[in-house]
Amino acid sequence: MKKITIKDIARMAEVSPTTVSLVLNKKPSRISEEKKELIYKLAKQYGYTPNLNARGLVSNKTNMIGLIIPDIENPFFASLAKVIEEEVDKRGQSLILLNTNDSYEKDISGLRLLNMRGVDAFLIVFSNEAYSHEKELKELLAELNKPFVLLDRTFDTINCNQVIFDNHKGQMLATEFLVDKGFKNIGYIAAPEHSLNGEKRLMGYLDVMKRNNFPTNLFVYGNYRFDSGYELVEELVKKDIDSLVIANDVMAYGALKKLNELGIMVPDDISVIGYDDLIYSSMSLTSLSTVRQDQSHLGRIGVELLYKNIREKTHIEKIILEPELIIRKSIKEK
Repeated sequence: MKKITIKDIARMAEVSPTTVSLVLNKKPSRISEEKKELIYKLAKQYGYTPNLNARGLVSNKTNMIGLIIPDIENPFFASLAKVIEEEVDKRGQSLILLNTNDSYEKDISGLRLLNMRGVDAFLIVFSNEAYSHEKELKELLAELNKPFVLLDRTFDTINCNQVIFDNHKGQMLATEFLVDKGFKNIGYIAAPEHSLNGEKRLMGYLDVMKRNNFPTNLFVYGNYRFDSGYELVEELVKKDIDSLVIANDVMAYGALKKLNELGIMVPDDISVIGYDDLIYSSMSLTSLSTVRQDQSHLGRIGVELLYKNIREKTHIEKIILEPELIIRKSIKEK
């Protein structure tokens, strides 16, 4: 069945296509109520839907926001995407989401694809691989010539709108808490080596350990994924740790599984603190203590900053949000 057009409705209503467009887009006009009702009736009867691509060509806007995230399987980014979609929808626009599987190559192809699709602006969480390509990335972002905000994984060398949690402070909070509880051999499963967030979390952990003259060789580099925590925790157990800080909750879930298989009780034998406060962290029998990064807050602030940038083209701001330590049953009382 042929798709009905504005010209078809205009012919049936015996008016001009411009008149039909004014009515369907609810623009001010001197068209009679009787004629308006006829146009609405015909549009509904024949299932008329606007051609958004054509409208975009006329207005130079598509009412679409592009969101790039590195790992949709990670509950942190899934929750963040959900909040952003809700916030964009409230503003009468649509969201196009692209998952890169933490690949810099897909960061680049995704940006170019969404740009060709004509999105009005971007919200971006880059891959960890992107930190090895900062110069190239900076040039590409400049070429976009559209508003964008970097979320969660940001760059100190790129002057643009960014929203991030204080990673150094967050990891200090977790490590200091364990020190205050009397723990000394505090192990750490870190984020990937080339991650700026991971580097700041590692520095937060090491700063506390050095200040207290505790050993600083009790850490290993992970990759933010479940298997990483599962595989690496045994190496730290062999170093006789009494507690464990982990750079994200997903790796912490892997570590908890392995500790259970080894017959090591949490928290009786080893206390554990994760990072992110994912939804599952409060659900297990041994609920996970963690550093909360409120994904809802991050998403809302990011969207607000993006629309501010859309309104004020030259507005640039870096917003640093406060993390919060959440204590649950994975810490042994001393």
